Amino acid sequence: MAGKDEPWTWHDIGVMFCFLGFMLVCSVVFGFFWQSVNGRCRRRGADRIEQLRASGLLRGEKEGADGVGEQIEPK
Repeated sequence: MAGKDEPWTWHDIGVMFCFLGFMLVCSVVFGFFWQSVNGRCRRRGADRIEQLRASGLLRGEKEGADGVGEQIEPK
């Protein structure tokens, strides 16, 4: 019986690949969820910065690459 594969070996391999597939699906769903929430937070932050600029609280500042204001130093 050394050369014959036991039936539970194939079952274990099937369970392993099903688990890996399930983890892949969960990762993709989480990625879409994360992008959605992250986009909403970025829009909210951009709106908040625009409101602060409109109110004059951010005058004399320049928008950085990440959307956060950076102080302009006179030279």
